[in-house]
Amino acid sequence: MLPLHFWLKQALTTSVTGISLAWLVLISNASTAAITIEPITWNVIGLDSNKPATAQPAPQVFPPDRYPVGVEVCNSDGSELTGHKAVFVWDESPSTNYIHLWDSTVNWNDTDSNGDPITSNDGEGIDELPVPDVADGTCEDVYFWVQIEQVSAAYDFTRDFHIELWDDSATPNDSALDGTKIPETANADSTLGLDEERELYVEYLVSQNRNAVLGFSVDGTSVTPGGSIAVKPGDTIQVVLDAKTATQGYEQLEVFLALPPDLFTINSVATTYSANSGTDPNAVARLYADGCGWENDPNSADSNYHNNLSCASTGKYGGVINQTYSIAVSENFASSVTGQVLIYDFSGSSYHYNADYESATLTFTVDSNPIVSAGDLSITKTTDTAAQDEFFLTITNEGTNTFSGGSTIGFEIVDELPIGYSTKNGAANQITIEEFTSAGVSKGSQSGGTVESQVDFYKLSATQNGGAADLGDAGYENGGDRYVIWTPKPTTDFAPGDYIRFSFEVARANNSAVVGEENPFENCAVITTEDDDVSNNQSCASLPPPDWDLGISKLVTGI
Repeated sequence: MLPLHFWLKQALTTSVTGISLAWLVLISNASTAAITIEPITWNVIGLDSNKPATAQPAPQVFPPDRYPVGVEVCNSDGSELTGHKAVFVWDESPSTNYIHLWDSTVNWNDTDSNGDPITSNDGEGIDELPVPDVADGTCEDVYFWVQIEQVSAAYDFTRDFHIELWDDSATPNDSALDGTKIPETANADSTLGLDEERELYVEYLVSQNRNAVLGFSVDGTSVTPGGSIAVKPGDTIQVVLDAKTATQGYEQLEVFLALPPDLFTINSVATTYSANSGTDPNAVARLYADGCGWENDPNSADSNYHNNLSCASTGKYGGVINQTYSIAVSENFASSVTGQVLIYDFSGSSYHYNADYESATLTFTVDSNPIVSAGDLSITKTTDTAAQDEFFLTITNEGTNTFSGGSTIGFEIVDELPIGYSTKNGAANQITIEEFTSAGVSKGSQSGGTVESQVDFYKLSATQNGGAADLGDAGYENGGDRYVIWTPKPTTDFAPGDYIRFSFEVARANNSAVVGEENPFENCAVITTEDDDVSNNQSCASLPPPDWDLGISKLVTGI
């Protein structure tokens, strides 16, 4: 199913035309209008109102002057959108510019070999980025980054731009627009994307104590603000940011970790707020929460454009903030890089940012140890559709590693049953494990105590561990009889292509009102250990009992 904001965009695009909807553009590869591109970041950027060139406590720590400019590409073409790139285009290049595309190799506040300020070199920044493959019915994000010169003259400066989509991604950032720009079918100007005039506007930001960073975690390892962690070049990492604002939140809020775009790429972001007005359904998947209906079009005659300091609505976002990133580390990452978190808002007719900005840092260093393959497993879940009381978890060795028989393979699988169902008490033969070759030939089966030694929190017998108290200590709630936690231990070598099938039985609660078509459930099988390939890592289903899930895949929580 397409996300809610996709359908909202489709409805708006097909029912309204004109400059006020310039952000919502309908385009086509051929005759079918099936691709949309829209902004996902705030057009307001800024510098500290009193000290634009704040003294830097460390070489890579900077005052607030770097901002994301992101777009989301959505596809409903009926086939996958592949091989495309987004191109950032400045619509104006005045002799004196104060806003530039950010490149970590260029300091716009530095001077050239003649001692003159660098103010007009736009060719250095990253203006082309590959668009991830966009499956039919899904959306993908692309983030460019800009940097403001730290000078007072930059206040109130605006610069117009647009973003295009091209059908060639083979040579991103190659200084030439190779390929063909995708034409827009909504009008006749044969251009794509944010082609109507957009602008970035430099505001005066006021430092304020109520916005603050609380901590980070990287692939599950906690890091305090100002701390550092080692990451591997070429790896994809999960970064979690915990922060806060005033309890009630603000009409406009943007929170982001600024990292050099030539070394770190944001693949996706998920954000939660304790103060969530619900006025922006897209806030949960973006860096930007538009609580009050911000007017983002400089050409609009509407009185709600931001220079009028007003909004179309009254929603707010903020409070306790949890933001989870998937970030790709460049193969070229070879030294220490410090990122900073900016929490900035519009409220009370002014703009604010976190007073702890200079210390709200996370430093990445290079982990030079070779990447050790953890292997790749896929998992499917099936059921006995006739009896609806027996389930099968099948793990397949999709990688190149062979795991030795007689020892655990280093992966843990968790299956949480829906409310209203529990694992069944009884004889040992109610859980079995069978091993197969890649050709589907059985290599033998396990049952009874052999299986039980691999399974925790399964209410098999009075001797089996589990129960609410034990599960609560382990972070699993609602009782041991609703969890199956399996640590596979094959008796024979587990070679590439081989698979292992684990079966267990369940019982339905006597209170039939707990489950039913009016109470659908979500059921997931989860692999909680590191995995080399994340392409087959997540699939959950929401189905009403008794039609049990027939195709649940895995979720890898550590990358």
